[in-house]
Amino acid sequence: MPAPPNGRSLLLTIDADWIPGSGPGLEAFLEVVERHGAVSTIFVTGRFAEEYPELIRSASASGHEVGTHGWEHAWDWSENYRFTDYAYQRERIEKATRIVEELTGRRPTSFRAPFLWVSETLCQVLTDLGYAVDSSVPARRYDGSFGMVDWVRYFTAPSRPYRPDPAHLARHGNGALVEVPPSAFVVPVVMSSIRRLGLGPTLMVARLVAATSPLINFYCHPWEFVEPERRQFPPDAPDRYNDNTGPQWLEPFDRFVAKVLSWGHRPRTVTEVAEAWVGGSFSEHNAATAAGEAR
Repeated sequence: MPAPPNGRSLLLTIDADWIPGSGPGLEAFLEVVERHGAVSTIFVTGRFAEEYPELIRSASASGHEVGTHGWEHAWDWSENYRFTDYAYQRERIEKATRIVEELTGRRPTSFRAPFLWVSETLCQVLTDLGYAVDSSVPARRYDGSFGMVDWVRYFTAPSRPYRPDPAHLARHGNGALVEVPPSAFVVPVVMSSIRRLGLGPTLMVARLVAATSPLINFYCHPWEFVEPERRQFPPDAPDRYNDNTGPQWLEPFDRFVAKVLSWGHRPRTVTEVAEAWVGGSFSEHNAATAAGEAR
């Protein structure tokens, strides 16, 4: 897909955590996206893909990108890619990769870390598994006590696509991965901001992001569009994740998409944006990786 003339893109991404009962939230999200003639990127946990295989197959066949998001985050609240070692990370991402490839017929190209908890170890794991794109570095974001991004190691990272330094992901480097950071201007451009702050303030943050980056990389979760009584969070999840969710948030999400599209942004997948940035396709890269594993 060619780049839009003004270079502005809207990335509609959704992190399909493993929350039993949350499948209908992904279906509802895709209905809104497709109503706008748009495409999305679904970062799916392996367990979610196992539970909803037809939904993942159908989404991929409809032109949505399917990347991975770990194995069973958020049911396993401790699953993370910031404090864990190489073997732990590789095992979980490898399992999720195999499932997505089996369901879609395509090897996943992109990854997003649970909680955006990234590390240089994760960068090495993704590179070794043949991933081409990451969308996890929390550039320009700081949640304080209100969210999970409560450290500033990567705060100064670029807000547009770049190749990170494998020794420090906030710096430009010559690594194999392309980073496409989720959007933030201290406050993130995410569904939880719409739910907590309102649509207007979240659009103001998106405008600030658009003033410094050609990309608005928005994300949400299937469970945000499902009533609490219809899905099951683990007992150790913070209360803020278990209330004020449901299908009533589809209408504000729809209005968010319409407004950003009216600014001239074009909907694209994370990998499309990364390929446009590097000026090439990752399909040959994936084929080489798969051939190497077969040997």
